[in-house]
Amino acid sequence: MIWADLLRAAVYLSFIFLIWQAGNQFCRLVLNAASAPPLPPSPESMPPQDEEKPTGQHTIAAGRIIGVLERILIFLGVLFGRWEIIAGVVALKTVARYKELDDQLNAEYFLIGSLASIFWAAMMAFAFILFDHFAGYRIVPGVQALLGAG
Repeated sequence: MIWADLLRAAVYLSFIFLIWQAGNQFCRLVLNAASAPPLPPSPESMPPQDEEKPTGQHTIAAGRIIGVLERILIFLGVLFGRWEIIAGVVALKTVARYKELDDQLNAEYFLIGSLASIFWAAMMAFAFILFDHFAGYRIVPGVQALLGAG
């Protein structure tokens, strides 16, 4: 019995990894498929350097953090049926990048990355719901009831 509970807890916790790291890799894969030439390697895979990083790497790191936060919010929005969260995330990203969207290449890159991130978060939320319903503790319906959704 204790092993089953530990296994369930491990699966619940694995969704953090799936949203964060696997989500970053999925988005990078999609963006690389759409980019010519491919994106530079992620900063984590490069050897440490003593000198200051170029601005481009700061942009990539900031985009990665924004993507993780975006996926977490979308995951929670889908999970608990709070669709206004998803609308808010899309609106904030668009406002933050509004000036850059004048350039067609930036707009396409932004749209591809955003859609890949949203898709990944939604798929992870649906997987979480299925796990919770069939093998987990069925916590999603209780939280949805508390939030007045579902």
